[in-house]
Amino acid sequence: MNGFVDNGATPFFLTFWILAAVIGIASKLAGANHIKFWRNDSLAAAGSSSIVAWAVTALFIF
Repeated sequence: MNGFVDNGATPFFLTFWILAAVIGIASKLAGANHIKFWRNDSLAAAGSSSIVAWAVTALFIF
C-alpha cells in the first residue's frame, strides 16, 4: 500500500487544500499591505483576494 494513493479522492482534496492555503496567505499579505498604505487601490486588491480566498475555501468545504 502506498499511503494516500489508494484513496482516489485524497490527492484532489490535498491539491484544493494547498491551493486554498496559498490563496489565503496571499490574501493576508494583501490585507497587511492595505493596512500599511491605506489607499483605494490597496483596498481593491485586499478585497478581491479575500473574496477569492473565501470562495475557494467555501468550495473546498461544501
